[in-house]
Amino acid sequence: MGMTNRAEAERLTDDASTLQECGDALGAERAYLAALSADPEWSATHYNLGLLCKYQLRWEESFAHNARAVELAPDDEAANWNLGIAATALQRWAEARRAWTACGIDGPPGEGPPEFAWGHTPVRLDPATAGEVVWGKRLDPARARI
Repeated sequence: MGMTNRAEAERLTDDASTLQECGDALGAERAYLAALSADPEWSATHYNLGLLCKYQLRWEESFAHNARAVELAPDDEAANWNLGIAATALQRWAEARRAWTACGIDGPPGEGPPEFAWGHTPVRLDPATAGEVVWGKRLDPARARI
């Protein structure tokens, strides 16, 4: 890709971030998709789209964009982290384990859902309104059993 395409992708990604901060998720998504059209090989746009989808609980899309971000930038800890969260939400345990390992978190051996021996952790329920804290057993970076 030429420099013009990356520059256009950067401009569109900046626009998308501003739209997202203003609460315009649809506008942000459109701008991110336009940025991908300008430069589909830039990991930052895939990461940002994956993050937007994560906030909207669109796990398949979040997984796909974060997986592409990791493919383009394997050492990107944030993309690996969000890939691990999306993989966990989709119960894709092998991918989740790989993502946590890429973040420097070595899990227990085996297949299926990992259960780390991390003890108990607070879990905030309904943080947007009433916000109650309960305690649960931490299973992995993205799950706890209450």
